[in-house]
Formats: sequence, C-alpha cells, structure tokens
Amino acid sequence: MVDDHPAFRLGLSRLLERNADLEVVWSAASVQQALRNFERSPVDLVIMDLQFGDGVNGLDGLKILRKRWPDTRVLMVSAFADQQTVAAARAAGVAGAVSKELPLGDLYSAIRQAATRGKVRSIEGSRKAPLAPTGVVQSERLSKLTGRELEVLDEIRRGMTNREIALRLGVSTTTVNKHVHRVLAKLGARNRTQAAIVR
Repeated sequence: MVDDHPAFRLGLSRLLERNADLEVVWSAASVQQALRNFERSPVDLVIMDLQFGDGVNGLDGLKILRKRWPDTRVLMVSAFADQQTVAAARAAGVAGAVSKELPLGDLYSAIRQAATRGKVRSIEGSRKAPLAPTGVVQSERLSKLTGRELEVLDEIRRGMTNREIALRLGVSTTTVNKHVHRVLAKLGARNRTQAAIVR
C-alpha cells in the first residue's frame, strides 16, 4: 500500500486484515520508500495513490514498478484521477483505477478483484451503498469513512484548519466543511478533538 496519508493506510489496512485471504505485507508513504520495500519483499498487488505530498506523480512510480516487476498488479486509488489520467494509468498496465470517494466496502471489492482476477470492473464514482464482503465488520468506526473522509480525518489529527485542509486536498473550504461534518457524525464525535483520537 503506497499512500502519504497515514489515516487512509490505517483504515484500509484494518479492513483488509480482517480477511484471512488477504495480507498487507508492507505500506509506504512515498514511491521511493515503496521501491525500497519492494526490493526486500516483493508483493502480488500494489495499491497506489496518484499524487504525493512531495510532488511525485504516482504514474511515474507505476511505470517503474511495471518495468522492474511486470507480473505485479497495481491498483490506482486516488481522489484526483480524471478520465485522461485514468486512461494513462490503464495504458501503463494498471489492474484498475478507483476513487477514494468510494466507501471502504467498495474499495475492498476493487482490491479483491485486482488481486484475484487481475482486473477491476468499472466502479469509479460509484455512490451505491457500501458492499458487505464476507468477514468484514462494517460497524468499526473508521470503516464507516470513505477514503476522502479518512484523508480529512488525517489532516484534523495534524491540527489543520478547514482552510488548510482545503488547500492541501485541492478542494473548496465548503467541501471540507461538509466532509468534516460527515466525519464527526459517522464517528459519533462532538468536536474535532474527539474525532482526532478515534482509532
């Protein structure tokens, strides 16, 4: 798993670790760290973000992975992917490209498809209710959050204001306000401080 948001990695790792047929071997906060990890411990599937805080493009990392380890499957999971970028990722050989806006249940479904079939059906932008994969407990508080909501929670934990979060994620402050409201509601938190300590 390659993503520079710790809360997103944590939430998705906990979801995957509840299933005996899937194992998170390692996670990385950057493409460079992922490549070092891969040299030591190759994996079957890499779940990779598209953009990183250090300015590195996930597509560049994807091309390196595909060149060095052509049998490894890569699933792109990003909040910023437009159709042109998705097309470029697919041309580079990804198993699929899905949005972080999906509920974690749908992300789980995409990951299983990438791992078992080598290809993900088109579920980008899906707004349907979360899937309920066998063995997944959906009552866990963090598992109620979408990928984007986990990102917002991560920024809250860093002490960022809504305006700072908006700048970081490239969205409007109004959008962040809505995300924060949903995060608090889903976690049953009365304020940002309570939300920040939910594990």
